[in-house]
Amino acid sequence: MKEDFEKILQQFLKLSDDTPETAEVESDALKFATKEALTGNFEKVIEEMRVAGIITKLTLPAHKGGATFYNLTPTGVRELKETYKIDFTAIPEFTRQLEKLYNILRGSVDTSNYHFFLYLLSLQRYNFLDSAINGSPREVKGNIFNAAQQFEENFGESGKQLNDFYSLIISRVDNRVLFDIIHLLNSVSQTFLKDHFTAIFEDLLDRYQRIQGRIGGEIMLPPELSRFVSRLANSTKGDHIYNPFGGLASFAVYLKDDVIYSGQEINQATWALGKLRLLAHDRNENFNFSIGNSIFNWNPAVSTSGSLLKKILKKTSPSKDNDLIISNPPFSGKLPGNIQGRFGAIKTYEQFLLEKGIENLSASGKLIGILSSGFLYRNVEENLRQYLVEHDLLDTIIAFPDGLLRSTAIPVVAIVINKNKLSKGFVKFVDAKNFILPNAGKDKRLDDKKLLNAIVGEQDSEFLRMIPIDKIRRFNYDLTVGRYFRKTYEGVTLGEIGITIPGQRTADKEIGKLVRIRELKDDPSDFELDISKIEDSEIPRQALRISESCILLATRWRTLKPTYFNFTGIPIFIRPDTIALKIDTSRCDESYLIYELHSKDVADQVESIKVGTLVPTVRREDLFSIIIPLPGLDAQKVMASQRRALIANEEKRKANFSNEIHLLENEIFEQNAHLRHTLAAPASNLKDSILNIRRIIMEKIAVQIPELLLLKVSDKHNYTLQDYLSISERDADKIVRAVSNQLKVDTGIDEKKLNPIEIISFVEGYSNEYNDRLGKVCTIKFEIDEEVFIEDGQKIKTYIMGNDELLRELFDNLIDNAKKHAFQDQVDNRIEIYIMKSFDFNENDEVQILFSNTGKPFPEDFTINDFVRKGAKSGESKGDGFGGWYINKIIKRLKGNFDIIDETAGEGLPGTDLATSFEINFPIIETEENADV
Repeated sequence: MKEDFEKILQQFLKLSDDTPETAEVESDALKFATKEALTGNFEKVIEEMRVAGIITKLTLPAHKGGATFYNLTPTGVRELKETYKIDFTAIPEFTRQLEKLYNILRGSVDTSNYHFFLYLLSLQRYNFLDSAINGSPREVKGNIFNAAQQFEENFGESGKQLNDFYSLIISRVDNRVLFDIIHLLNSVSQTFLKDHFTAIFEDLLDRYQRIQGRIGGEIMLPPELSRFVSRLANSTKGDHIYNPFGGLASFAVYLKDDVIYSGQEINQATWALGKLRLLAHDRNENFNFSIGNSIFNWNPAVSTSGSLLKKILKKTSPSKDNDLIISNPPFSGKLPGNIQGRFGAIKTYEQFLLEKGIENLSASGKLIGILSSGFLYRNVEENLRQYLVEHDLLDTIIAFPDGLLRSTAIPVVAIVINKNKLSKGFVKFVDAKNFILPNAGKDKRLDDKKLLNAIVGEQDSEFLRMIPIDKIRRFNYDLTVGRYFRKTYEGVTLGEIGITIPGQRTADKEIGKLVRIRELKDDPSDFELDISKIEDSEIPRQALRISESCILLATRWRTLKPTYFNFTGIPIFIRPDTIALKIDTSRCDESYLIYELHSKDVADQVESIKVGTLVPTVRREDLFSIIIPLPGLDAQKVMASQRRALIANEEKRKANFSNEIHLLENEIFEQNAHLRHTLAAPASNLKDSILNIRRIIMEKIAVQIPELLLLKVSDKHNYTLQDYLSISERDADKIVRAVSNQLKVDTGIDEKKLNPIEIISFVEGYSNEYNDRLGKVCTIKFEIDEEVFIEDGQKIKTYIMGNDELLRELFDNLIDNAKKHAFQDQVDNRIEIYIMKSFDFNENDEVQILFSNTGKPFPEDFTINDFVRKGAKSGESKGDGFGGWYINKIIKRLKGNFDIIDETAGEGLPGTDLATSFEINFPIIETEENADV
């Protein structure tokens, strides 16, 4: 029995691409893989393992497909590692051996074509490259093309299509490069390669996508997300499955083997990788993945020829109706041409998928789409959402955790359309934002197995709600998941105690005080608007004049920023993203209301109703639905007074503590400043004196007594007078520079005034200016995450509190750091700057600037603490230890933080020529939509 245990455990490594802790295998696949290896009955062995606590068993309900899955328990993981010596780290270690190929490719092949090595790897799997091993570099291309012929003979049309595509790339690659790659592929264990080819291919594809995905490249769905969606589909034998916008065939590799799959992908390179991926998973005859335009050649007929297809085909003829349509369409970009749908012009790929999809589903068919969260609330798709709800086609909506996708910060959802749904009149809403695997490092990883197990039922829970259609109708078909998880609060709605002040339209080129969101207060102890601090400016045409006292609320921000405006004769002007609220003071005390608008209960309500990725927005109708507890007016005033006193006491305590720290800091600062200023003149004089002494000796004495410079203190000493003069000059210069640098910071960074800076335009402008410089040491490549920062073809302006001069000094110092410690002579040195939204685990919205350089990395034992410590030096080109410290001071002054990534190590990008990346995060203070790109 123990031998059978080991054989089953070994299959977990082959059938799952996960770590031991998250490995999962379907029962049928496991049984098939071990049917000839076991000495005992499969079901009996499995039950023995379950009783022994080595595996757990999950069987889905019949209406969910009834599939059974096995997972390893902690005991099973321990058995793998200790008793059976099965090592799940073997595959990553094996693929790291093949990373040497990036050194071979670098500089010879464009990174966008690196993927051809996966084609060669596929040829190597079947020994087709044997002849190329023994040939010469001159013969290598001919040998590869001979191997390609064998590939076509074995895999028919699939082999031919791949050969046609990759022959064009290979024909342009140098013979020596191809020769070295083939010998590298042959140098690794061929037995291990063949036994674990699927997992090795997946690991190498993931590493390649990491290279491509940081700046541009196809979005590769995380395996956990692809697997979850494919399992959610619960396809059955003979199902016709259509996968438009197929990408890298991410769903297909997790579907069951006995379905008829048809996928389309328009990008040839992406299609080729998806095709190779299917072959790596031994999916060929009944898995058709073609180059195709899913817009203009939607749902092509499926060929049903082939012995395997005939065995599993449950329909007598090809059908245009599908049992399952599954897709992850492009998140952004406009559809080509004027495409009309059920509700007029179709504007988005997501709208196209759903409109076309529901027309081509069988009577019991399902459609599952991975869409951007914007589909749930955008006006352009409102009619479609209404149609899906009112025709009871919408089965499930699942909101995934933010930051799941590596190359974009855009949040995604799963939409399930079901023509044969069980819970008629209801839609299942799932808030999956907390289903994250622990200890996943910087990457967020979906705990897909826990999520799949959690949502099989239809009972309301903390993460699942069964919502009647009538309630969705009341919310105007807004499907934002958070709003359906709102708690019940006691009180009145904000709309019952306040009304919007309509304001007055402005005249052309009117001058006045424009109140932006950044001018609003976010402090319950200081909530009155000080218009004296707002400079007069030209008022935009869409602004409204407000000429009465009111509470101002921000509709586009993380919080409402409630601010009291006391009108004294000078009007203010507000943009459409700010609401002026006139309060019924006979029912509600204004100070009390502002305190309540800062409460956690209100913050939770705002969180549940806001929409948008970079620009969190609360719609006016939702804003007025916020519940406010409302005791009697006298009680409100007492509570407001008590809160004011509590806040004042707390502020006083903080101020006293801050003053004590400030006094201590000032004392230390003044002592250090006095010392620095005291040293500044003598240090400069010392440097000048040493230079003059050298001149006197060299010009007046050494010409008469040449041996003078060779004199030593004694024969036991190594240094001569000339050496001591050089040392003295060097150290004097170092002292002067150290004092000068410190004085520069003391009188510079903290005194710089901070003001709002639109960071994307600033960095883009800096990059363009630098690239135009004469004598520049590198070129800068600048990109942004367009999925987040571009909406409807317009750029979203993103502001931080910064200083033009400090930001320029920050980037100049980062480039200077690369020049001194990383860049190499006679090489095309490069800086890459990529701006995205940070989705680290914090409350604040932050913009992340990824500043990367080519060249040499930092020394292996060098840490971020070494970088920011003044005077720290490392590497061959040791500087004065000031640059990193100064960079850190600037980032802290701008309320930011940063980290350093060694791109050549495990945390970095494999195969890239980047050496080091600085992840710099700054808090976002405001965003503005609809700025011209």
